[in-house]
This record gives sequence, structure tokens and C-alpha cells, in this order.
Amino acid sequence: CATGAPASRSTFSNEIDGVTVDLVRECQFGRCGHIWRGRTRERTGCHHGRGISPPLSRLACVSHSPSTEPADAAGAANAAATAGATDAANAASDGSASDAGQPRRVPTAAPQKPKKKRRRGKRGWVPNYHGAWGMLVLPAVVGIVVGGWSWMDAVVLPAWWSAYFSYWVLTQWLRTRSPRKRAPLRTPLAVYSAITLILALISLARAPYLVGWGLLLVPLAAVAVHQSWRGKERSLLSGSVTTLAASLMALVVYDLGTGGRGGWLGLGPEASELRGQSLNGSLTGWPWMWLLTGFLAAYFVGAVPYVKTMIRRRGDPRMIIGSVGFHSAVTAAALGCAAAGLMSWLHALIWVLLLLRAVALPLLQRRRMDSGRKLLPVKLVGRLEVVASLLVLLGLLLG
Repeated sequence: CATGAPASRSTFSNEIDGVTVDLVRECQFGRCGHIWRGRTRERTGCHHGRGISPPLSRLACVSHSPSTEPADAAGAANAAATAGATDAANAASDGSASDAGQPRRVPTAAPQKPKKKRRRGKRGWVPNYHGAWGMLVLPAVVGIVVGGWSWMDAVVLPAWWSAYFSYWVLTQWLRTRSPRKRAPLRTPLAVYSAITLILALISLARAPYLVGWGLLLVPLAAVAVHQSWRGKERSLLSGSVTTLAASLMALVVYDLGTGGRGGWLGLGPEASELRGQSLNGSLTGWPWMWLLTGFLAAYFVGAVPYVKTMIRRRGDPRMIIGSVGFHSAVTAAALGCAAAGLMSWLHALIWVLLLLRAVALPLLQRRRMDSGRKLLPVKLVGRLEVVASLLVLLGLLLG
């Protein structure tokens, strides 16, 4: 024992299938020789004021045979009687021929699993918002496919990605109050911010018409940072503005591919004479690109309340109604575009599937929550969103 006193035992009795079984535990402090008798296995500490005390409602101290202080005669007799009774019970349960006078066998402690070594995480360098990867890549793919590739994409896209990484690290910085935990965030914040600044200056020097897009992106970024400063980086507003800003990158990439000939925000006189057109040819150039970007932004913005109905605010009827209402409106618009010949029926069918998933899965999650069954895992929700985003991309490119 750590105190230097002789170790003592605490004996528990439990009844399993009608047979009384003794549970012997060494006193970890070695200060007394109490024998506790009752029906429990849930003793994790000792009764010396340290650790968890025995549940006195189910345990009773039936004897006291102290190892460091004298015991009275009645307590010693009671302890001996208890020890003999428990020995006899052990002999009967084991089916052995040993008598009650033989010493009890003390069960050995179960081997403890070795603690896993914590790996050094990539805290501050790689975002743990897995849904962010789709909104960082898909808008760029749409812009390149429709508008074509430009060598400026190799500068602007890394600038955008590093800007998002800077924003993400900043949110971690704002939500962290401890200076010790803030220390690992300084280097990635400085690195990402420096990369963003350098690439942004190069982009504006080579393509000055990109300044117009800053009038849309900067206010959205300011709202997102303000939400993070208030500790609401996962709010509905914060998620909506960040996904909307990411969707606008499809227009920026398209503007780079067309050399900025569409004018400010694609409102110039040559806006309809550029690449890209609808199925029936009624929309060309920038109007067509704005329509594609609108549906892409609708998917990403609509995914914010939908994911909340599955994880953080599952079972919330207001959030479910809002998500279903939003998806219903966009699905109606997709069906209207298909009926008018602007987009394919495949695109409309994908939005019908998205509407069904926005209705069925949150209701299933709520039913599981109410019945106490296992909820749909977060990994499954994330994988389904990966499939949904790829379907949306396919519908837009074939639309």
C-alpha cells in the first residue's frame, strides 16, 4: 500500500443465477480492514475520503478488522463469520471439495488496454469541416468547364483557397481563449494570410477587372468573420454566407476564362456573346453562367440547414420545415427550367431526389431519436452529401 500500512481487503458479495459470489478487493490505502457486504460490483474507489465512496444504500459494513487500529471482539467475530460464509459459497459455486477453512482465491485485476498515443494533429493547417472541400472545388470545376481554362486560374484559385484557410484558422483563434492553445495557430494564420495577400496582389495586378468581385466577396467575408467573433461560426447565417461566397468563385473563374470581356459582374454589352449556352440556346454567355451558379449556390446554401436537421439540430421542427421549404422552392425552379427547355430533366430529377432526402432523412433521424434507437452516423450523412454534390455537378454540366 502507498501509505506503508498493511493492505486489507474489502469483500463484496453478488448474487449471480442464485449463487452468492464473493468479490474481494484490496484496500488501496491499507488503512483499515472493513469487510463490506452487498450486491454490487460498482466500487471504483475506497472509503477513506478519496475516490468514490461505496454505495451505502446497498452495502453494509458487517465487520471491522483493522490493520492499523484495534478491533472489538464482536467485530472480529462477525468478520470471521462472514469470511467463513463467503468461503463456503465459493466452494459450493465452484463445485470443488475444499472446505470453508481454506484461503480464498483473490481474483486478479483485468489487464488494462494500453493507452493509445495521441498523434500530433494538423490543428490550424487542415480544416476539419469536411463539407468545405466540396464547395472549394466544385465551383471552380463549373467555371472552368463552361468558360475555359486560363493561366490566371493557377494564381486566383490558390489565393481563394488560402483565403478560406486563413478564415478557418481565424475562427479557431477566436473561439480559443487559452494562450497556450492559441500558440499553435499563430504560424498557420501568418502563413495563410501572407500567401493570400501575395497571390491577391498578383491577381489584381494581372487582372484588374477582378476588383468588382471584391464588392461581393468582402461583405460576405465580413459577415462570416463577425459571426465567428460572436462565437457563432456554425450558425445558419455563417454557413449561408460562406457557401454563397464559395459559389461565387464559379463566376470569378468564368470571368478569368473569358478574359473579363463580359464587363462588370457580367453586365457588359458582350455578356451574351461569350461561351456557354442553355439546351434550347435561349441563354448564352453570362446569363447562362448566372443560372448555373444560382443552382450551385442553392445546393450549397440548402445543405446548411439540411445537415443541421441531421446533426446539431436534429428533431427541430422549425429547421426541418425551413429546409424542406427551401428545397421545395428550388425543386420547383428546376422543374420550371426543364419544362422551358433551359436545362435537362436529369437536373430536375436530381433536385427531386434532394428534396426527398431533405424530407425523409431528418424525419427518420427524429423517429430514431424519439424511440431511443441508434441515430444515423455522421459519417453516413457526410458520404451521402458527397454523392449529392457529385450528382449536382453532373446535372449542371449536362444541363
